[in-house]
Amino acid sequence: MNVKSIAVLSVLSLSLVGIGCKAVNTTERANPTYDVDNVKMKNVVRDGYARDYAKVLEIRQATAPGDFLKIQVEVQNNNLRPGNIDYKFEWLDEQGMIINTPTSTWKTMQILKGETKSLDAVAPTPMAKDFRLKLERSRRG
Repeated sequence: MNVKSIAVLSVLSLSLVGIGCKAVNTTERANPTYDVDNVKMKNVVRDGYARDYAKVLEIRQATAPGDFLKIQVEVQNNNLRPGNIDYKFEWLDEQGMIINTPTSTWKTMQILKGETKSLDAVAPTPMAKDFRLKLERSRRG
């Protein structure tokens, strides 16, 4: 092999290494113009992987038309690599009882290194007065 071939192979190798290391830059308004109804959080961490790949930064709530509870959870990947996380919302009535609904299913998301994502959900019934968000390492991909 000549020097030129070695140089080309080196560049190709470095390009392939960089493919798996994608990161995300985000720009947003320094002083938001909206009013936020933030929810106090209580975290119970049993899966360090999910915590690192989807750290909960903030929870906001609002009321959607029809008096349905609407939730938006901001999560951020603080790991050095992209990851896949499974999540689901469970809905609770005013007595704290789980409302069984077909919409409380596990969903999968990919979150890139340093990326912030919003997990949005609307309660399936106006009887839902609270929620629980579950996050775990993806088993689906």
